[in-house]
Amino acid sequence: MDEAVLLPRGVEIERDESTDRYRVRYDSSEELPSTVVVTAVAAVAETDPLDLEPLRESIDPDALDALFRQTPGGRIRSSGQAEFWFADHHVTVDATGEIEVTPER
Repeated sequence: MDEAVLLPRGVEIERDESTDRYRVRYDSSEELPSTVVVTAVAAVAETDPLDLEPLRESIDPDALDALFRQTPGGRIRSSGQAEFWFADHHVTVDATGEIEVTPER
């Protein structure tokens, strides 16, 4: 990754200039993926999160969070991925705690 952008909550986004992709890591025990997606896309788009369309117009935020929530036994999910478009950005959320954001070209 070539450059990093600091998010308001201290989460760091790395940008790969060769692919124009941004990656952010999050801790699923502390952050909801739906919240991190909105914050990351807003940072990449250089806009206020409140100025974005509601996430629910692209994906059900509760379902997204449930996909990556710890199991009822407290185990962290080790596999799985969700891909969708949000606010003109392709978003991939991975069970490993990585979110990738690619602006529409």
